[in-house]
Amino acid sequence: MGIALVAAQKAQIPVTLVDTSQASIDKGLKLAGEFTSVWVVQSHILTFIDKLLDKDVAKERITKDAAVQARDRL
Repeated sequence: MGIALVAAQKAQIPVTLVDTSQASIDKGLKLAGEFTSVWVVQSHILTFIDKLLDKDVAKERITKDAAVQARDRL
């Protein structure tokens, strides 16, 4: 997830989040909680990414506009 976020921020390209193994998917689902919907898991991940971006804005590492643009590429 971190690499995808950096790619969206720095390279400014659209990014699709994909896991390479069932173990990675299982770990992500465990961290996200026991959700039955892929949409709910995706929403949880994007909420986490929003928090990371907000933290960078608060620390003045990026502008709010740059954060919005990066989020839109995910």
